[in-house]
Amino acid sequence: LFSPELVLGVIRLVRGIWAQATGSATWKPQDEVEKEVEQNLSLGFVFKKTWVVFVCGALYVTYVSTTKLITDPLVWLIIVPWCLYPFSVFVMCMPVPERAKKFWIWKWVMDIKRTEKNIGS
Repeated sequence: LFSPELVLGVIRLVRGIWAQATGSATWKPQDEVEKEVEQNLSLGFVFKKTWVVFVCGALYVTYVSTTKLITDPLVWLIIVPWCLYPFSVFVMCMPVPERAKKFWIWKWVMDIKRTEKNIGS
């Protein structure tokens, strides 16, 4: 379970409803998004795109800390990833170091990507 997906799903739902209601659906191709990230990658850039999840986490921390109604320690498994989401996105968007490309998992993922590319052609 990737808890930030809960917040992201609600955001997608609201945007989808808004696009349907206003007839103003927009779509940005994946290549364009990847170029934008490569050119502008910084913690500030990532935070501008992911701040909603962070704010939801901060609000949840405030709620849990002040009301004392939720005492289950497992709730922190939901809250902490929300608060760390901008940082984890930033780290995951960084280029993969050359030494990491020697591990089996990198080679396996690249094999899968090549196979998918060949199927799509």
